[in-house]
Amino acid sequence: IRGPNTVRIEVPPRLSRIEPFQNVLNLKPYHERPQAPPDLVDSEDEFEVEDIIAHSAQGRTTEYLVRFVSYGPEDDLWLPEKNL
Repeated sequence: IRGPNTVRIEVPPRLSRIEPFQNVLNLKPYHERPQAPPDLVDSEDEFEVEDIIAHSAQGRTTEYLVRFVSYGPEDDLWLPEKNL
């Protein structure tokens, strides 16, 4: 049952477990954050890491969930140790 306080939101594929119908009380206004441009190092973009949120070890490979300066949780990425 969908009532007058229910809206359908666009859910990106990586968040497919989230129900696309939400009560308006669960929503917050979107405020765009100014994002710092990447530094150019050896002709490649380089971003500054703000925090390492989690890690996962699989065999000989360790990956880290990384948050970057001036970016929010929606931009967090799992990166292998060699890319840090």
